[in-house]
Amino acid sequence: MFIRQTGVDFKSLVRQLPPETVKSLIVRLRKSHEVEEPCKEDKKAVTSFFRHLKENYKVLNESQQVMKNLAVNQSNFNKQHIIFTTYLLKEYEEQCLVEYIQEDFQKLIFSQNGEEEHRQSIMQMHQMKRHNSFYHIYIKIKEELQEIISMQLCIQQLFNY
Repeated sequence: MFIRQTGVDFKSLVRQLPPETVKSLIVRLRKSHEVEEPCKEDKKAVTSFFRHLKENYKVLNESQQVMKNLAVNQSNFNKQHIIFTTYLLKEYEEQCLVEYIQEDFQKLIFSQNGEEEHRQSIMQMHQMKRHNSFYHIYIKIKEELQEIISMQLCIQQLFNY
């Protein structure tokens, strides 16, 4: 029909269409698919599941806050550990231990800048300290909370119709 006509403004035709609502969509799909109303047992099971989601949301929300605090604390600890092993232990060796090693500088571990193997082992230690598993758990809990919220919204919409 539209292909044969010329000079038709498709935008105005689309604007003239009534907006699709969730309720009108459900009514239209019910007519075409003959949906049966859920029985009392199904409604009871959905209601029970909805209450279960509410309870789990509270527990996961508290767990999320705990993991967030642990992730921040772990991150701060890791940063301080890197500073400690990079600068403070090196300074300690150079300032305090030099008098006890009798000029055998091979005994200094953190002050040896020349050895590639030593430098790589410190870099590997720093890479391990940059990994924060609490943060990953926090993100997973956050994703679960978002899924619970979306499931609750779906169930609430089901109850409304």
